[in-house]
Amino acid sequence: MNTFSLSLLLLACGDKETDSATVDTNEVEDTDPTEPDSIAIETSGSENLSLMFDTPTCQIPTAAPNFNAFWRNGTGAHVFVLRVMLRGDYIGGGSYNSDDHELLVTLQEEAGGQGRYYAVDSTQGDLATLELNTDTNGIVWGTINVNSLHSLEGSITMNTTDIPLWCDENTTAGMNQ
Repeated sequence: MNTFSLSLLLLACGDKETDSATVDTNEVEDTDPTEPDSIAIETSGSENLSLMFDTPTCQIPTAAPNFNAFWRNGTGAHVFVLRVMLRGDYIGGGSYNSDDHELLVTLQEEAGGQGRYYAVDSTQGDLATLELNTDTNGIVWGTINVNSLHSLEGSITMNTTDIPLWCDENTTAGMNQ
């Protein structure tokens, strides 16, 4: 066996420990995921907001280059949207975070509001983590956890830190089945 073949064999059988920037993938076959009905988020800090979101929408790499999920209020009762965008390498189910994977979480007003915008800012101590699961039916679901968000006007802390995400054929643009 030559040195190159031996090196490849050792690499293939070597230590399976993952680097902090590597995504740990989770393909789930036997779990029956449950679509969340709605989520309520209250904030404190620069603003005290009581928000309810009941309409998830998603874009996954078959529709766009990055994973992108939104929660809105379907009744239009407020103009905020909660956005979760993975701008780094999306490879499917796994664990992602704002420090290693370019994960962005924002709470922003759409047209008709005051233009308020809060986002994860790691230089201010904000951290977001995303746990995603996939199944063979094309459903992507998981949980986003975020401790706080910042803007030019200050910071907010969210009382709901484990926020469910849901992407299926009804909520995802361009999803291949």
